[in-house]
Amino acid sequence: MMNLRVAICDDEEIMRSVVKETLIEYSIKRNLEVDIKEYACGEDLIDSPHKHDMIIMDYKLDPWGKTTGISVAKKLRNSNIDSGIIFLSSYPNVVFRSFEVSTFRFLVKPLERDLLFKALDDYQKSISIDKTLIIRLERMNINLNTKRIAFLEGNGKYCLIHSLDHPAKLECHETLAAVEERLPEDSFYRCHRSYLVNMRYVNTFNNQEIALKNDEIIPISRNKYKPFQEAFLDYTRQYGF
Repeated sequence: MMNLRVAICDDEEIMRSVVKETLIEYSIKRNLEVDIKEYACGEDLIDSPHKHDMIIMDYKLDPWGKTTGISVAKKLRNSNIDSGIIFLSSYPNVVFRSFEVSTFRFLVKPLERDLLFKALDDYQKSISIDKTLIIRLERMNINLNTKRIAFLEGNGKYCLIHSLDHPAKLECHETLAAVEERLPEDSFYRCHRSYLVNMRYVNTFNNQEIALKNDEIIPISRNKYKPFQEAFLDYTRQYGF
């Protein structure tokens, strides 16, 4: 039986109970173990020693609106926490702000059971495509989680790997083509002769460049624009990003 660690963060106890009951129903129907932790405020979630695969969080975390789910999520991301985040909100107009913190899904209150089930199913699919990439550096081999690689850049006989887990670019002693063969082909796309992008981190793009969610910009070849558009659409349909 699989295990899914979920945090519920909402200042309303009734809402936490609704989400918890829905998660329990989901665990029974999908035959997986769901470990649920509840938090009544964002500070408790930030200070929690527990690891969570998924965080289901209210967008407005206090009645005065001083603490928002976005501010809490930014602190979590700054602490290198890569949990999936599902926002719940009665204010659908704030959905675009949620993109700032790589939100997995945005659901409007009142909570719809089937939409939460769909979001959790899509999350399960997304983590199933993660894999470990072993790369050779100058003096050692290291393991990288492909989910944490934003993009790769060709550099002659070597390639530069931009990983969110490493502050500096990693110079891999292999060609870009050699590394590409070991990456999940439904997640990474050769958008340019010298660039491979992880579609998980694509924010916006046009026929000249791709803006990533970590604020970096990479080029896209003109002849790659339309096929990339189609590949990215397929990716979002399949995994829900």
